[in-house]
Amino acid sequence: MAKNIDLPEYVELKSVIENRDDLRFSIATSEFFEVIQNSNLRPEKKLDIYDLISKLSNCHQQERLKYLKKIGKYIK
Repeated sequence: MAKNIDLPEYVELKSVIENRDDLRFSIATSEFFEVIQNSNLRPEKKLDIYDLISKLSNCHQQERLKYLKKIGKYIK
């Protein structure tokens, strides 16, 4: 697991996606993005995660879990 990743934000984002809570989605995504930004992950990993967050934010609701699972592989 990556150091300094605050997993509660990841869990919150997953919960928001699973519950299809569009009102909380952008807030949860922003909070998770900030956690990644402030982490000590290698820059190339951060860029990969930023790309996945962008895809997650711009895809149809039904595809969001697919991108979240890919992000999870980077932080676990």
